[in-house]
Amino acid sequence: MAVEKRRSIYSDLRGPIGPLVCTSWKGIPVVKTRPQVKNVAKKSKEQIRQRGKFSAVQQFLKMAAQAIRCGYQLRKNEKMSALNAATSYHISNALIISDNEIKIDLSKVKFSRPLISTEEVYNAQVICREDGIVEFKWELNAFPSKSTQLDDKAWFVVYNATRRIYLIENGVLRNELGAILTQTQFHKGHEVFCYMFFVSADSKRVSETTYLGMVIP
Repeated sequence: MAVEKRRSIYSDLRGPIGPLVCTSWKGIPVVKTRPQVKNVAKKSKEQIRQRGKFSAVQQFLKMAAQAIRCGYQLRKNEKMSALNAATSYHISNALIISDNEIKIDLSKVKFSRPLISTEEVYNAQVICREDGIVEFKWELNAFPSKSTQLDDKAWFVVYNATRRIYLIENGVLRNELGAILTQTQFHKGHEVFCYMFFVSADSKRVSETTYLGMVIP
C-alpha cells in the first residue's frame, strides 16, 4: 500500500481508478491496489455442476449399497464410507456430460474395488432364456493366480436401466461355474446390464468387477 503524506494529484479523488483505489486513512490520501472481486456467478455454476454430478452418482449407486459395502475395500483408518468411495470413483471415471446432461457410462461401472485382490471371473458370459431368466456362466482358469480359491463367492449385479432398479444375488461359488437368476423374468423386455465379481470366503480378497454387457430378457 502506497501512502503519500504530501499533497498529490490523488488527494481530492476517491474511488477506483483502473487497478488502483484512492481513499484516505486518518486524513492521509492513500492509493492502494484495487481488491480482486471473486466471480461468484462462475463459482456458483461450478458448485451446481459438482452437486449435479454427486446427485446423479448417488442416485445410481444407493440401491446397490449391499454389493458396494462388500466390494469396495477401504484402507485402514479410511475416513470415507464404501458408498462415498464408490461415488468418488464414478464421478472421476464413469460420467458422460453433454449439453448440461449427466449420464452414467454403464460400461465403466464398478461395484468392487480391491486393495487385496482375488482373480476376476474367467471367460464369463450371460445367456437369456425365452422365459426371461438370465444365466451367468464362466470357466476356471487353467493357470489361476495364487489368490484364486474354488470357494470364492460370486456376486451378480443386474441393473434395469429403464426402471432404474437393481437385482443383486450372491452365494454361488467359483467352482460351480454358473448361476441362474430367476428374478430376471420380472425384467422381461427391458435392457439389463450385467456385472459380476468374486469375494473370498474370509472376505479379505475381492476381484475387480467384470462388466458382461447388456441383454434383454
